[in-house]
Amino acid sequence: MQSIDTVSFSILRESMGDDFRKLIVTYIDTSQAYIDTISDLSEEGHYQKMIDAAHPLKSSSAALGLVELSEISAEIERLTDNDDLNEADMSRVKDLSVDIVKSFEEVKSFLLSNLPTD
Repeated sequence: MQSIDTVSFSILRESMGDDFRKLIVTYIDTSQAYIDTISDLSEEGHYQKMIDAAHPLKSSSAALGLVELSEISAEIERLTDNDDLNEADMSRVKDLSVDIVKSFEEVKSFLLSNLPTD
């Protein structure tokens, strides 16, 4: 799976100019809160509430070309948009909750290394 669509990312960076830095800083801060929520809810077994964090994370990540993070979020959203999760789905969501943390750390490192200077 492609982790980051660098072409889309570069196009967005060029088209946004000075506003790109603010977008990335906001994305990192907001996404960290979503990731923390997903992790906490997974640990607590509150899977159905995870959709509220997974959905905006999926969309904002896709908009930046952050393919893997968007796909993991989409899978969490799909699985948790169900009032009757079976054991296999719960296990999969727990695994995805770990994967999403790892993916976000990689994405954050990429974003910070590509952050325009003031």
